[in-house]
Amino acid sequence: MRGLLQEYGKPICLAFQLTSIYDHTIFEALSKVVQKLLPQQAFISSMLDSLISRSKIQKAFLFDVISKIYIATDSNPVSMKHYEICSELIDVLIDVTCIYGVDEDGAGSKFDKKSSSVIRLSHANPKESIVLYLREVDKCLALVCLINQSEIHRQHLINYNTDRLKEGLKNIFSLSADMRNGIEQARTEQTRP
Repeated sequence: MRGLLQEYGKPICLAFQLTSIYDHTIFEALSKVVQKLLPQQAFISSMLDSLISRSKIQKAFLFDVISKIYIATDSNPVSMKHYEICSELIDVLIDVTCIYGVDEDGAGSKFDKKSSSVIRLSHANPKESIVLYLREVDKCLALVCLINQSEIHRQHLINYNTDRLKEGLKNIFSLSADMRNGIEQARTEQTRP
């Protein structure tokens, strides 16, 4: 395929990934596509790198809660087992919230600004025991982290740094929206007679 594209002088970068509908590989591939399309991805990844270094987190994902596609992650390599367990955590949180959660109207609530979860996973080797940490970031975005159990005693620091990440993400997305609105307004003014 690359040879054909070069033959016709089309400079296209072609990449592919093997997927299956029977495991999470399809979500991994779609996550990579979304990350290529998101212009702010480099900034978000940098912010996640800062979060994991300051809070001593092993891995951090920023998930779209509805599709369970991660729109960003830190610069450490992604392990499929880490992605799968973080994705399952979102399912568990939504299922439990739909069954037991009640909003102000008395109706069952889904994912909201108070959504969070901390789950400890024990391992035969205590040094490999991890904690899954989930916090709502935006209406449909969640930060999901893998933290070594020996570092969870610093949860107040992790919560503080997560709040700063949320503020930074809101600033990035609002600036992007403002820029789009400004560009559209300039185009509209240029087309007027």
